[in-house]
Amino acid sequence: GSEGAIQDCLEDIKEMEREKSKDKEKKPIPQSIIFTIFGLIAAFLSYIESSSICYLFYSFKNKNIDKSKLFLEDIKYMGLLLISSFLIRFKIKIPKIHQIILPLLFSFLSYSTSYLYSRNHQSFILLSKVFCILFVSIYFGVSNLIHIRKDHSYKLSSRICIGLFFVILGILIEFVSSYINSVKSGEDNIRFIFHYNDYINFVIALGNGICYALIIFLFDLYCKSLESVFDTLFYIGLFSTIICFVLSIIYSELSKIKSTFSGVGENQAFIYFLGIALFLIYIILQSILIKKCSIYSAGIIISEQISIRNIVDMIKYQSSSDSNIFTIISLILCTAGLFIICLYHISNGYNEKKKMDYDKTESFKSNGDKNYALINPVSQNDDI
Repeated sequence: GSEGAIQDCLEDIKEMEREKSKDKEKKPIPQSIIFTIFGLIAAFLSYIESSSICYLFYSFKNKNIDKSKLFLEDIKYMGLLLISSFLIRFKIKIPKIHQIILPLLFSFLSYSTSYLYSRNHQSFILLSKVFCILFVSIYFGVSNLIHIRKDHSYKLSSRICIGLFFVILGILIEFVSSYINSVKSGEDNIRFIFHYNDYINFVIALGNGICYALIIFLFDLYCKSLESVFDTLFYIGLFSTIICFVLSIIYSELSKIKSTFSGVGENQAFIYFLGIALFLIYIILQSILIKKCSIYSAGIIISEQISIRNIVDMIKYQSSSDSNIFTIISLILCTAGLFIICLYHISNGYNEKKKMDYDKTESFKSNGDKNYALINPVSQNDDI
């Protein structure tokens, strides 16, 4: 009766108040700062993971060790399979087409970094990641051009334009300053891009850059919820494990597993397994960032790793040069671009939620008026 209706109204009011108190903690700027920090952590973890693997298995020091490269990649995907199985609570669904394509892309990245690069593995891996932001920027331009042609009232997102501009400017500053420094000092971090006429490794890096871009495109298009993200990670782990295992058999790697770890020593083996843990944290962080802040943010955290490399080298070797200043400027620009893009997408989600809450409030008010008429029949009779 009337008491039940009043009680329901009171519960709705309490729920709205709870949502308001939560909403204060979920303003766009604090959330954007948090996700920007997540992005920087993800970029740093990815760089440490790839550099540690490159040092252990592709450096000049360890070049004569008989290594089972693809099986080492396979262990990463086994770890992802295990973690994602717990995340989905072992509730396995029928795979969708993107959940089959993504493992193929990841497996190609593992294969190419293991067997296709002939030298400077770490540098070319970083170069391939830099290409990613170029493809993301092209995607942004083409998709917006299509929207404008279809709908002349469509407006470009100025925030994303500014964010991508900052990032591209930062990366260009890094390239130019690093090249000038390498010419002066002979340091070879960047110079390989411009010298040696090494077109084969350059093309492989370009192909890997396309793979990185396609991976984040597919995540952005199809992973709209955390559930779909975790389901996709499960199939990346499952199918990539199978593919890399088959390839490791083709390359007769299983007999080399013992010599791989005994050759590098206990400390290096520990670093390798630490690298696996970093890979798992990174891929989960990146997937959540794509869901929350789109492919643009993921493209940035992949591409800014070249600046992170130079920052790490600067700290490691305690070097001071003019190029270090430009590296810091580059990282600041990339971080600013990441923050602007995170703020744009989080603000959109926040505003949509506010609009939904407003619509609910209006609906609640109109229902309240109707309920008032129903539970006050006496006043209606008095009017008559």
